[in-house]
Amino acid sequence: QHVFQCVRDLLQATVPRGVPIGIVVRLPPSVLRLAGLSEAQVSRFGVSATSAGHTVTLLAASADSARTVLFVQVDGQDSIPSKTGAGYNVDGYLSDQYGKTYSMIVGHGGSLWFQPLSGSAARGSVQVTLHIQELEIWPASVPGASTPGSRDRRVKGDWVLGANLTGAPGPPSPCHLQRRSTAPRIP
Repeated sequence: QHVFQCVRDLLQATVPRGVPIGIVVRLPPSVLRLAGLSEAQVSRFGVSATSAGHTVTLLAASADSARTVLFVQVDGQDSIPSKTGAGYNVDGYLSDQYGKTYSMIVGHGGSLWFQPLSGSAARGSVQVTLHIQELEIWPASVPGASTPGSRDRRVKGDWVLGANLTGAPGPPSPCHLQRRSTAPRIP
């Protein structure tokens, strides 16, 4: 317990006031691969918000000159595209400490791609805030069962998650460009 208190004290001393301190959650390698990123390219978080009976957790993020990618879980579940798995889509936007808003380019379940950070936010560390207004949640299906999407639910809410993110200067890696031009394969 002493070690936990020391870590918490260190985080409180280094994380700016107003940024929630959460538990860092493991990000599945398959989610990183779908986004064309490696472990070294993401900053990890673990900040959660609950609204409308569902908890959204910001797991990690990455920013370069082509995009800003955030990874989330809903109710502790990953959403990796699959033909039969349960999952979700997220509808929201990103903002920075300077008041700039970034639109979502594409969302693949728990992998959310936004416009690249710009201006002062693209240089150095910046406070970003993910604003989610709606979740689309679908249950797991069984092959041959009823029409996919027939039981999807849209849940309106107000999930707000903040974190400090450092944008990577320069052009995106070739892996980013390759992944942006192809759709993810559905297992």
